[in-house]
Amino acid sequence: MVRMMQLVKDNRQDILDDFNQYNVHNAWFDVSYGGCIYGIFSAACPIEPLHSLENGIIPDCLTILFKDKVRPALKAELDSLVRRLTLLPRQRFANSGTEPGMPRLLWKDGVTSLTDLSAKLKVGIMFTLVVMSLQEEGSKFFTLVLGSSQRVNEMRQVFQMLLSYWVWLKRDSYWKRGNKDAKESARTAIRVMLRELIRLWPRVRGQGWEKAKIHEQLHVPDDIEQNGAPQGSHTGPTEHNHIRLVKRPAKGTQQRAEVFDRQLGQRVSDAYIVDMAYARMSSKYGKTSHKMLSSLGQSTGLSSQGAKGRLFVDTHGYQLSNLLPATPCFDLFHTKKRSFQRRDDTVSNTSLCSRARSREYSDRSW
Repeated sequence: MVRMMQLVKDNRQDILDDFNQYNVHNAWFDVSYGGCIYGIFSAACPIEPLHSLENGIIPDCLTILFKDKVRPALKAELDSLVRRLTLLPRQRFANSGTEPGMPRLLWKDGVTSLTDLSAKLKVGIMFTLVVMSLQEEGSKFFTLVLGSSQRVNEMRQVFQMLLSYWVWLKRDSYWKRGNKDAKESARTAIRVMLRELIRLWPRVRGQGWEKAKIHEQLHVPDDIEQNGAPQGSHTGPTEHNHIRLVKRPAKGTQQRAEVFDRQLGQRVSDAYIVDMAYARMSSKYGKTSHKMLSSLGQSTGLSSQGAKGRLFVDTHGYQLSNLLPATPCFDLFHTKKRSFQRRDDTVSNTSLCSRARSREYSDRSW
């Protein structure tokens, strides 16, 4: 960071362009970062794989292919070739989510017109294109699109290098801390990948490949040395939790700024209360669970938002009502008709008390 500050002070725009930096004194330059020589460029903003690679470089490469290379008339043919993969046998680990380290390979609707995709699915599209280019029909198609088989090999090489880099960032451990040779070896490999990307797969949109997301990949070895594996700073899980904790509950608010935070907190709190009550009613409850509380205990994969069922209080019969506490039960399927008939062993304490009071009142009247 000290070098960048000096380049800005000397007004060296020609050198700053090589680092994709503006000739402006950043307000964050004056903040102390605990002795980290990289300052704001690494100490406060470690390179995060989700936005820099999965939602950065990889989508840019796919945009070059789909919008700059493939003509609209040929997109339907590409989707047809991709859909043929769904007809092949032995499709284990080919769907998204079946294996965490395996990108998605099956696309029933093709890949050229999909929008609003998660980062992992974009990686799956690149992986699918690599597989397609290795097949005879796919190789002929990409040769027609790119003009020569050499261009197809160059595209495949770039995509394979990016996919290998994506898998490498998911490792749990790397080199031993302080091993400078291993760290510089990793930096050299990343530099070769970026050089081949710029040379073999040029980008003409916007500023081309002169982007901060390209240069900041060279900081990844330093971030690993300082912060550990990139999986520890991957924001995929936190971004996904926004759906359950923010986006879905926000639909139940009035969407007004002055009450939005309070109403959002209330919706999340209500959801926790409902889930906790559901878990208590559908699982074993202390020492009184000598029997299955309901048919729900014998089922799996049921939604916690299900509303159809029978909610009752099991008092364990009139003889045991004073010995065992009442147990809340939820019969999800209520398939037996007798479940809706009044029985002695499932009558509530309220009904028993009402009968006792009526009997006592009759004796006094007599």
